[in-house]
Amino acid sequence: MTAEKREGLTGEWLGNLESSRVAVLEGNNFSGRTELLRELTGLVNQGQARPQAWAAVPRLAYVGPELYNSISGLAPTVRHELQLHLVEELKYSPLAEVIDSLGISPLFGRNPFTLSGGEQACLAITCALSIKPFILAIDCALEQIAPSLKMKLLDYLGDDRFSKTSTLIADNRLREWAKSDSRTKLSVNNQRFPKRRLRFDPIDSSVDLGIQHFSPYCLRLDSLSFRYPQGPTVLRNVAADLEPGTLYFLEGRNGAGKSTLAKLLCGALRPDSGLILANGNQSHPWKQPGQVVGYHFQNPDLQLFSTSVEQEVKAGPVALGLRGQECVARCRSVMAAFGISHISSEHPLDLPFVIRKRVALAATVAMGRPWLILDEPMLGQDNASAEAIARIITQLVDSGTGVIAISHSTWLHQRFPAKIIRLEDGLLSQ
Repeated sequence: MTAEKREGLTGEWLGNLESSRVAVLEGNNFSGRTELLRELTGLVNQGQARPQAWAAVPRLAYVGPELYNSISGLAPTVRHELQLHLVEELKYSPLAEVIDSLGISPLFGRNPFTLSGGEQACLAITCALSIKPFILAIDCALEQIAPSLKMKLLDYLGDDRFSKTSTLIADNRLREWAKSDSRTKLSVNNQRFPKRRLRFDPIDSSVDLGIQHFSPYCLRLDSLSFRYPQGPTVLRNVAADLEPGTLYFLEGRNGAGKSTLAKLLCGALRPDSGLILANGNQSHPWKQPGQVVGYHFQNPDLQLFSTSVEQEVKAGPVALGLRGQECVARCRSVMAAFGISHISSEHPLDLPFVIRKRVALAATVAMGRPWLILDEPMLGQDNASAEAIARIITQLVDSGTGVIAISHSTWLHQRFPAKIIRLEDGLLSQ
C-alpha cells in the first residue's frame, strides 16, 4: 500500500470514528480487520513511516490477542505497570472505579506476567485507557475476559467520562454482548489490503482425524492442592470424578485457577499434595507429561516450539512413540482438518495469531490422548471457524476422548450439552 493510499484510508476512518464513541468492526478472519486497526493506531508494517495525517493525533493505543505485547515488561508489579501509563493521578481519574470494578486492585502486588489471560486483558485495556488515547483499538482481547467483566468494561468504554476516546473493537464473540446491536458497525473491504502471501484453508471438520480408538480412561482428582511460590494458594483439596467420552466445561472467574488445574493434569506443574488417578491407578503426569492428558494453551506462543508447522504437529505423536506411516497419516489428516497443510514448512511464530492458535490446537489433537484440555480453543476464530472447531470437538468426544473446555464464550456453552465443573475460591464443584 502506498503512503498516499494509507493516509487516505486513515482519514476516511478517522471521519467514521468521530461520529461514534464505541464502534464494532465487522469482518471474518483475514478480512483486514487487524491490518486496519494497526493502521489506525500507527502500527505501520514493513518499517514504513507513519502517515503525515497522524501529526495532529495525540495518543493512540492498540491491544491485540497477544496480551504480553501490551504489557511493558518494565514494571515488577501491576501497580507499577499502571503507574507507567497514567497521565494523571489515579485518585483524580475515572479509572479508579474501573480498576476496582474489574478486580485489578487485589492484583496490585503481582507481577503482570503471572496473571491469567483474562486478568492480563483487563490490565492491558485499562493501561491503554489510562493514557487517554484519541483512538483505542481492541483486537480480540475481549474474548479472553469473563462475560460479567466484559460487560462492565464495554459499558465503561461508552461512558461520558471517556468521551475523548473513540474505541474500535474487532471481536468474534461480541454478539454475546446484549448491547452490541445498538453499536455503530463498520465493515472492512479486504481488497484495500495486500493479498496474503500464504494460503490458509478453512477448517474442515469432515476430515477423519486418523486417531485410533483407545481404552476409556476415567480420571479421578483426589484432594489436589497447589500454591505458586510466594503466591496465593490457587487450588485447595480439589476432588472430581471425570468420565471418558464426555465434554466438560471448566468454569470460573478470571484468575480462579482454571489454567493451573489444566497444567497439573497434563504434567506442566506438580501438585503440592493430592492424587491424580487414571482408571484407578495413581498417575504422576509431571514425570511423563502428556501421557494421558494433552493440553492446548490459551496463549499458543507458550506452546509452540518447533521450526515448522509440520514438525510442531508431529512433535507430540513422535514423543509418545508413534512412528512410520501411521504418524505421517495422522499428522496429514489433522493438518488438513485445521486448514494448515499448505503452510507445513512455515515457522509457526511467523504466522498470524489466528493461525498460530490453529497450529497449537492441531498439535494437541494430533497427540491422540485419551483426554484433552482445550483452553479458549475459539480465541481469534471467526464464526465459521468456531463452528468447525465445535464439530471437531464433537468428533473427538464421539470417539471416546474426554474433553475439558475452558472458555468464556456463552455461544460455546450454548452449542454443547456439556457437564459443568466450576472452580471457585480454590474448590471444584460438579
